[in-house]
Amino acid sequence: MPYGRIVHINPERGFGFLKSDAPPFDTAFFHFSEMAKAGVASPEKGMAFSYRMGTDSRSGRLRALDLELLPVAEV
Repeated sequence: MPYGRIVHINPERGFGFLKSDAPPFDTAFFHFSEMAKAGVASPEKGMAFSYRMGTDSRSGRLRALDLELLPVAEV
């Protein structure tokens, strides 16, 4: 399962991006609804998560799903 850190958030629109900490260092879109499922009410830059890549049912684009907050020491 890939892991990464939040590098950009847009709270007004309810989305953000995770930057993978491992090659190829891809950036993954996430929706705040996935953060809520992970128990995170207020995502902040630098927070680390494991996730899986999946396809958005509406747009067909790739996005991060099944996010799990990681302690910083694990990343």
